[in-house]
Amino acid sequence: MSAVSQSSGLTGCHKVKPFDYPVFHLAQGVQQNRHPTGKGAKLLTRVVQHVLENDNRGTLLSEVSSYAQKHAITVPQDSQLVGDSIDEDKAALARHSKEIGKFYFGRFGHSPI
Repeated sequence: MSAVSQSSGLTGCHKVKPFDYPVFHLAQGVQQNRHPTGKGAKLLTRVVQHVLENDNRGTLLSEVSSYAQKHAITVPQDSQLVGDSIDEDKAALARHSKEIGKFYFGRFGHSPI
């Protein structure tokens, strides 16, 4: 962080204008077999997959909902979030905790707990 220039005059994140981001680039660096599947594949995942399959590089993150409607992309009823999303997050963590622990150990040399 010591190399970050302070010459812009910005003093906090509230001074930075928000920007949109291409959906196509959300998948950059993510191996195809690593994308969420099943209950983990919600609308954004499905739109990212459609954008990649159809090379729609101009689609922006702010356009995800309208893009999904235009291309009839939906999340199946049995995969939709119902109830408390914290429970869904706990279930996802349980499904992936072993892999997360291995990654963390490989990166930092000790267990995350």
